[in-house]
Amino acid sequence: MGNTTLTNDPIVVARIIEHLKNPDTSSWNNIPTDSLPDQNLIPASLKNKGNFVNGYMYSIPIDKSVKEAILLATWESGSGVSIISPNNIIMDEANSNGYSLSDSFQYCDVLNPTQGLWKVQFTGENSDFSSVLLVDSPIQLVSSTQSPENRFPAGNYAQINAHIITNGDSVSTVDSQEYDNIYNDSSGTLTMGAEIQNPDGSSSMIVLYDDGTHGDSGANDGIFGNRILLSKSGQYDVRIIANYSGSDAFERNDFLTLVADPEITDLHNTTFLPDRITWTWTDPSSTDFSRVMVYIDDVFQTNVTKGVQTYTALSLTPDTDYTIATRSVSTTGLINQIWVNDTARTALSSQPPTYTIKLYPGWNFVSTPKKLAAGSNTVEVVFANVDFDHHSSLLYDGQNKTWIQFTSGVVKPLDGIWVYSKYQVDVPLQFDTTSIPIPPSKLVYRGWNAIGETGVNPISARELLTQVGQLNGNWDTLIGINASSHVSETYIRDSTNPYFSDLKLTYPTAGYWLQMNLDDTLEGLL
Repeated sequence: MGNTTLTNDPIVVARIIEHLKNPDTSSWNNIPTDSLPDQNLIPASLKNKGNFVNGYMYSIPIDKSVKEAILLATWESGSGVSIISPNNIIMDEANSNGYSLSDSFQYCDVLNPTQGLWKVQFTGENSDFSSVLLVDSPIQLVSSTQSPENRFPAGNYAQINAHIITNGDSVSTVDSQEYDNIYNDSSGTLTMGAEIQNPDGSSSMIVLYDDGTHGDSGANDGIFGNRILLSKSGQYDVRIIANYSGSDAFERNDFLTLVADPEITDLHNTTFLPDRITWTWTDPSSTDFSRVMVYIDDVFQTNVTKGVQTYTALSLTPDTDYTIATRSVSTTGLINQIWVNDTARTALSSQPPTYTIKLYPGWNFVSTPKKLAAGSNTVEVVFANVDFDHHSSLLYDGQNKTWIQFTSGVVKPLDGIWVYSKYQVDVPLQFDTTSIPIPPSKLVYRGWNAIGETGVNPISARELLTQVGQLNGNWDTLIGINASSHVSETYIRDSTNPYFSDLKLTYPTAGYWLQMNLDDTLEGLL
């Protein structure tokens, strides 16, 4: 925000300034807005102190150009404040143009205030306080950056420039008749600095220079400047301070809110294939965002336009790690200096995947329909491309009615496995084509068991459990889980009721809950 916006509403000035210095303090919200005149007042000075002692005092310079001065002060209840003029007069309702006092707030409006150092003295209990001086004066401080909207990609520098104006005209510190007419003090020195409140709550201070080497135009031309590194994404609240020393000393403030736009987020791969990797991400929400620069193993590949949010690297070597590195770019061409990277590995090329398990975000109930190839049959390898989001895969022990964490071991046909995935992802399966085929079997027990279908085609529940499974009348209920919605499907029963008919299909790679009446052995297809 610039000076123009702030000066239109003094109450906005006060609240913004307090927020810049102490976002946790809400006492500015109690300022009586009806007490403030509707004038073009500008912020001249800001003070903020924590836990002051009884009798603490500070001074505020008011120069002779000031036609009206308003001091707003707030503190914790139980304390008080006195405003004292340069001729030692304590301000009150009788000698002020406007005056308001409560147990945590004071407002004092003075017309044609006496030139010199005004004093503010606090009394009472130790307390935190803040104050701001607003003045009606032709002497103003204005500031700007190289971005009209004060937005930058994170990791870039913001160039801050500031200068004093009088009645809308710039003032030089070395050759300005108007400047001399106002101050009539050739011994005075104008200095500037900036206080920065960073997104993480920390603060820092920089000096602004008028030497022609800090992005400030020419030396001694009245334009001061320096750079701020916006090292992290977020909002940077900047207070620019100008101080003039001399017989007619003054202070002026201006405020800027800089925004460092974030980089892309949630970068991850969604495939596990021998010759390619597909990555997806979420674009920054900034309207200034334009595209993403993509590098693979430090080699630039392409620019991905805003909204696409995916990139596929092709012609890759099997069983090899590849690192994608990205940087976001603004519409003005500024490049975010923060890299966002991810490393993924291509699959083995011993044989092409013959089947795929499709996982959806959340818990998935799955199985392998056939015996898997050696080296590609463990839970660590099969689900290597899955982001478990700190969850363990699970098996269910039907004999002991307990859950088992499945973090290592062989993925077997007929076993129903619970797998948590943070993202939607395809899991390829590599079937065993070298061993002598042996039909799988699984012991199932009275009560509930977690099973899977065998074979690569849908088959009826009757075929799965009775004709091939050889469970005959020993099973009672089969329940599937919808993969995408995670909701239980209609029960299948070993009965003649058509609604629960065992002629309904079961599907490869799905997991099922099977309720048994007796212990038995479930047989599977080759």
